[in-house]
Amino acid sequence: MSLTSRRVARGLFVATSAVGLAVSFFARMSEADADQICPGGQIIRSGKSIVGCLYSTWGPAEQAACNGAVHVPPESPEGCHICVVAPLDAAVLDRTQWPMFTPSDFSCRLAEGPGCEPYSRAFEAGVDDDFDPGGGPELPAPSDALLNYIAQNYSYPGSRDFDQIGGDRWFAHTFTGFAPERAGEYICGARLVTRIGHGETDLNVNDGLALWFLAPNGQAVGSGYWADLASFGIQNGSSQLVTLDLAHLPNGGNLLPDLIANGWLDFTVQDDHAVDFARLEIDYCCEDDLVVTDTCFEGDGALICSQSPSELPVSPGESQADGVVF
Repeated sequence: MSLTSRRVARGLFVATSAVGLAVSFFARMSEADADQICPGGQIIRSGKSIVGCLYSTWGPAEQAACNGAVHVPPESPEGCHICVVAPLDAAVLDRTQWPMFTPSDFSCRLAEGPGCEPYSRAFEAGVDDDFDPGGGPELPAPSDALLNYIAQNYSYPGSRDFDQIGGDRWFAHTFTGFAPERAGEYICGARLVTRIGHGETDLNVNDGLALWFLAPNGQAVGSGYWADLASFGIQNGSSQLVTLDLAHLPNGGNLLPDLIANGWLDFTVQDDHAVDFARLEIDYCCEDDLVVTDTCFEGDGALICSQSPSELPVSPGESQADGVVF
């Protein structure tokens, strides 16, 4: 048995702890020998030198092959395991240094795992039943701050229920709990879908819909959107399904950065129209996805654009197109 073969049999990185010696040893190995380095795994190279292994499983054989190298475990049980010569383990943990390796993507060991895929979730409030009250009361869930705001600024405190037809009562609901569930995911889109209608009096001509962010201290934060109901084609006594893309509102506004930064969305309708249901649809993307967006902000004299909405700066109080800023 040759010296090279003995070293392969005893473990991938045995008898060499210095990077230079390890890289030199691997560089002398043939491709046939290299197949024995990472049994059941994938070879990691830096330049032309073999510097480690990537494994989807972590059993006795993989652990034996990693003998003498640094084991970089996954962030979650389903992630991949990486063995690499020191001090390159630090580079494995630093995404900006991944291009020095082949393969150049170690996101399989991150919490989102190798199967991270874009997806959407719907956060429902009320029932899409065309204002049918037969199933019993359908209650909205406005925040305490929103209820306090209504009580302090309107003659009749509180919120009407879903499907409740009548005059002189705000409708209010606060969407929460839509933050990404795993590391490496971010919100890349959001839509509000609702059905509004059945205004009963002539006063409904001045009714409007608002999307905004009311902080626990009672102060509105970030930007907001307001539009009169007539702009959606809602006529007296009838109803209309309304869909609003928060990143591309009819007035050209974009509430997506504020939605991400705040973690909630306040939805109100005032004050002589009923609301059948409301649904917030959230799109989630993986941080390595290439997302093309036309969402840009002026900052420091230059136009700032980002492929990830979560990276966009938030400008509280900034006016957007002709919309109302709260």
